[in-house]
Amino acid sequence: MNYSDLCMQYVASGIDLLEKLINVHVCRFQMAAEPVNLNEFQELARLALPKMYYDFYAGGAEDEHTLKENVEAFHRITFRPRILVDVSRIDLSTTILDYKISAPIIIAPTALHKLANPEGEVATARAAASCNTIMVLSFTSSSSIEEVAASCNAVRFYQLYVFKKRDIAATLVQRAERNGFKALVLTADTPRLGRREADIKNKMITPPLKNLEGLLSTKVSSDTGSNFEADAKRPWMLL
Repeated sequence: MNYSDLCMQYVASGIDLLEKLINVHVCRFQMAAEPVNLNEFQELARLALPKMYYDFYAGGAEDEHTLKENVEAFHRITFRPRILVDVSRIDLSTTILDYKISAPIIIAPTALHKLANPEGEVATARAAASCNTIMVLSFTSSSSIEEVAASCNAVRFYQLYVFKKRDIAATLVQRAERNGFKALVLTADTPRLGRREADIKNKMITPPLKNLEGLLSTKVSSDTGSNFEADAKRPWMLL
């Protein structure tokens, strides 16, 4: 089954997108106001997205111990207040690689934004520009380097996995540089993809990776109906 077949399967199975929208509006009504924190936004996403896509965004590999620990790590961060200081003018801006941003927060590389929004990473880049921060475009983005570069004037970094075939990495770096990306964010901890059990159960088929078109075939066959299990078994991203 390919991505187009999967889309047709959704249509044939009668998934009611209107019901999804109603659920979102009901949830917002129950909140009594616009969402005010990340947990509430995540709940809206759970109601709005097909389960397969929500599980892809929200899930992790195996028993998700690392995912849970990542969340707990943020819970252990606390702020130390400074007492009796002038707070009439507060400036959260900082610099990363000499690029000034409005706050010490950037958009980290995350995959396949078009599963949630038709504009995908193009919309994310515009959001970064409007907030005066940096967007790191994922190696596994659903919008191309060129599309994101043409969308706005956001400061852009590019996430890079290094393949055994070094010419693939070289081509991607050259494209990023040619299109005004300012830095590389190297991912070095993925010699093999994790076994994402929720995606396997959902028979998740990832859409084509836009930046790899013509460079590498990511099509794999799997008896489970998902390409995640087959991906997890092969060392296709090795330094």
